[in-house]
Amino acid sequence: MTYQIESYLRTNCRGRMKAMKAQVIAERFGISLREINETIRILRTEGFIIGSAKIAPHGYYVPANDQEAEDCIKTDRSEVIAMLQVLNRMKRAIRERFAAGKQYEIKF
Repeated sequence: MTYQIESYLRTNCRGRMKAMKAQVIAERFGISLREINETIRILRTEGFIIGSAKIAPHGYYVPANDQEAEDCIKTDRSEVIAMLQVLNRMKRAIRERFAAGKQYEIKF
């Protein structure tokens, strides 16, 4: 099913303007939204370039050119940086709340 979804995206969602919502893809394949998101995660881990648009048209897409591919990387990089900032804030809060002056190493 994973590669059928990749093929579907490559054929029907090529280019940012053809982004398709995860729910629509899930309905097309008769699977849950969670399964679609997990499949996209797996495909990305395997090196498939799949973008996700948070502004209209929303959804997943396969970049049609170098600029769209670069935009995918920029968007993902920004999300990773934001996530790391949140994790660092959480680390500080945990130390302040639970460490009582002790220095604990919190690993990610």
